Amino acid sequence: MKIDSSTKEAYIPDEFYRNIMDVMPICTVDIVVISLEEKKVLLFRRENEPLRRTYFTPGGRVHKQELLIEAAMRICKQEMGVILGEQDLTLCATVDEIHDNSCYGSSVTYHCVCSFFYCIYENIVQSITLDAQHSDFRWFRLDSDEVHPLIKKKFRIVERLLAEKK
Repeated sequence: MKIDSSTKEAYIPDEFYRNIMDVMPICTVDIVVISLEEKKVLLFRRENEPLRRTYFTPGGRVHKQELLIEAAMRICKQEMGVILGEQDLTLCATVDEIHDNSCYGSSVTYHCVCSFFYCIYENIVQSITLDAQHSDFRWFRLDSDEVHPLIKKKFRIVERLLAEKK
């Protein structure tokens, strides 16, 4: 493992990461961006496998010695260009995401243990910008056939948590 001097982040060499992914789940965080006013979720079109060309929540792996909330804030900045604080993100639940392929194709399946957070879009005052992993973002109603079942599952959990807060 190497440390990137510009970002201070751990870099795992590609072949080593492939071997890890081949034998164990990856710990990740996702961010569900919701509009309470519109009752919609903001999704980003993925350019990497798994789920290439699918609109999905932004997310990524947790680095060693990085807290879940720190990973969520980092991913918001890296993938959406938005700086959020701990007060802007609410931890919801942890779910398994299992796919038949990964960034290494069908020879290595993908399994992550994903802790996800939600943030309320109306609280974001900055413009969203895309990283290289995404080609577009747009709002979706949850009843849309275009919304992936895992997103619908996450949103139902967010709705339940919001209802409990009332």
